[in-house]
Amino acid sequence: MAAKPCADIKPTGLTQKHLVDLLYMIVTSIRGIAAKLDSDGAVTDTDYNDNIDAVMNLIIESSTGGRVQVLNTESTTLPGVIRCVPVGFDRAKFTDLLYMLFDAWETLCEQLDADTNPPTSTDYEADAYTAKFLGLVENSKGNTLGNGTTFTFRLGAFPQKQIVDLLYNILDGIKAFCQQADTDAAPTDSDYESLWFTTNITLTVENSTGDRIGN
Repeated sequence: MAAKPCADIKPTGLTQKHLVDLLYMIVTSIRGIAAKLDSDGAVTDTDYNDNIDAVMNLIIESSTGGRVQVLNTESTTLPGVIRCVPVGFDRAKFTDLLYMLFDAWETLCEQLDADTNPPTSTDYEADAYTAKFLGLVENSKGNTLGNGTTFTFRLGAFPQKQIVDLLYNILDGIKAFCQQADTDAAPTDSDYESLWFTTNITLTVENSTGDRIGN
């Protein structure tokens, strides 16, 4: 399915509602993919969801009443809980949330590459994380994750153009992972993209070069 002609999110237009709704979709897609891997008979590990949940500490409520909550104890590496709702979101803490998304996605991709019953491909991290999650993210604990040196997201700043470009890249990473999983003999299931990209990502993002992704 092609992205809709008129993007919901673009560098010159990013509403609070659309931002929070997209973050909700991203988190639920990552967790949905992890749960699907846990139940996929072609991979051995059954703790994908547990492992990604361990690096998140968030509550996100969408404008349609959806809610995703993953709570953990704050630590030297994990910030306190980040709460996002359509009418209230502390943008100064946005980088903490980005760091959690980077950490969860890298954790999932690395685990699949190293699964003791390995997938057909073992380059999920390279293709869906390293090549797609571009930019560095520094959280409030002083930890940095990411790829490349083009831009560093830091606490207290909300550079809209770079954030929209990053949201585009995150969706591109999720799509790339799902397409690869669907065509690999292992994992066995072939509906990762239809469930966790096409159906779950219902907003379209346009980046600063005019490319669009989403549904």
